[in-house]
Amino acid sequence: MKRKKLYIFIGIILVIIISYYTLLTPEGAIRKYVFLKINLADAFTLKIKPGDYNDPKYGKQYYVEGVVDRRSGGTVNFFYLKQNNYGRWYVNSSGSGP
Repeated sequence: MKRKKLYIFIGIILVIIISYYTLLTPEGAIRKYVFLKINLADAFTLKIKPGDYNDPKYGKQYYVEGVVDRRSGGTVNFFYLKQNNYGRWYVNSSGSGP
């Protein structure tokens, strides 16, 4: 019984550590956003390319291939990301066009 609790505790700690460090990269933040808000399966197969555009309001642009919104059926190709005060990236905006 103690061993089972230890494994569960270690698993929870690993999930917390992995989820924290994925937000330290723009690609990780995009994958987490797609995983939680758009389409679970697409988060593992998408391709991410950094864009050349940096909007002062929305943030740095990234072009993403392979994301289809389940609700609308349209593709989501553009993501704008910003960094917070702790250095963690978050998706500020996403859509089908720049």
